[in-house]
Amino acid sequence: GNIFGLSIGQHRRIWLLLTALTQPAIILIDHGHFQYNTTSLGLALWSFHFMTLDVNPFLRESDNPAARNTSFLGPVIGSIFFSLALNFKQMELYHAPAVFAYLLGRCFRKKRGRSSNENSANNVDQQPSHIIAAVSRFISLGVTVILTFAILWVPFAITIQPPQDLLSFDIKVIYQILRRLFPFKRGLFEGKVANLWCTLSIRPISIRQRIPEDVLPLT
Repeated sequence: GNIFGLSIGQHRRIWLLLTALTQPAIILIDHGHFQYNTTSLGLALWSFHFMTLDVNPFLRESDNPAARNTSFLGPVIGSIFFSLALNFKQMELYHAPAVFAYLLGRCFRKKRGRSSNENSANNVDQQPSHIIAAVSRFISLGVTVILTFAILWVPFAITIQPPQDLLSFDIKVIYQILRRLFPFKRGLFEGKVANLWCTLSIRPISIRQRIPEDVLPLT
């Protein structure tokens, strides 16, 4: 049956989504101190979905089976979503090595659907074309990531110079943003490695007493 014009499956998916979005831990802890990690994780999940697609997500099988099954559009779209997730929250740097390794493997993955005899017979002939295809896929991913980063970062570096109101590009603004994203000059007991160094400060390790202050930046 239908509930409010929705099927039982659609109704169940909506309730599961609302249950996840209204989780008390997310609202009180994550949103409560303005972290919004779920936005970054949501973009990352969308990127994982598209990266793992072996077909063109915008083509039906009846439209063009050959183009649909050999498309590399899924990983390209996935790289865009992961770039958005990474720029929204640098926490996604934890996932970046695995994502890079997976996408690199996708670049060199051979086409499916052929028998082993066909693959062995055509292996020598197809080797150069396979390498060219892999390199072109890698370049397409690189260009996509660079363009996505450029679209997100360039507006910060564009400034208006009075009195002529001329537009100029100031790379120092990008440097200031990076310094705020990775504030290593604050000291090891703040920022990205605070939990690790605070843990090592507990006895019996007591790392703060074992390393000279002039070597360990604490200011």
